[in-house]
Amino acid sequence: MNNLTFRSFYFYPLTFIFFFIDIILNGYFEKQIIQILLCFLILSSIKKPAISATCSALIMLSLESCLFYGKFGFDLAIIIPFIFIARNLNKLFTMPYLIANFLILTYLFLRIFILEKLILGFNLSLNYTFLLIFVNIIVSVILKLLIQGGPGNRLHFNKI
Repeated sequence: MNNLTFRSFYFYPLTFIFFFIDIILNGYFEKQIIQILLCFLILSSIKKPAISATCSALIMLSLESCLFYGKFGFDLAIIIPFIFIARNLNKLFTMPYLIANFLILTYLFLRIFILEKLILGFNLSLNYTFLLIFVNIIVSVILKLLIQGGPGNRLHFNKI
């Protein structure tokens, strides 16, 4: 089993699992608060998964935006540049996961203030914005521990 097969062995099932978790949590909270698939995609882009795996995750994100907003691929114009930036973080920085958290934070601000507030006209409170940012940063830290692994952490996916 080569390295590419091993990467996609974990990437595709996790993409589908996180997609369904996002849909279930959206139904529970009635808002898109926790974005596990987005955090997973940006954090795993640091490890440079195959382009086909990244495209499948982007298709899942497009389906999510179709379910949540009624528009297929609504936020891809913001997500795709962040994926390309995250793929090149290992060359530029010594701590790429910290910068990936900054990318997730920047994406959330852009999504809230440009897509939801200006384009869709949602009336969003400041509490919702802080909750969205806080929860997704915690999710990205937990996913970072799964992807990178930590000292004594046996449950990690180093090859994603």
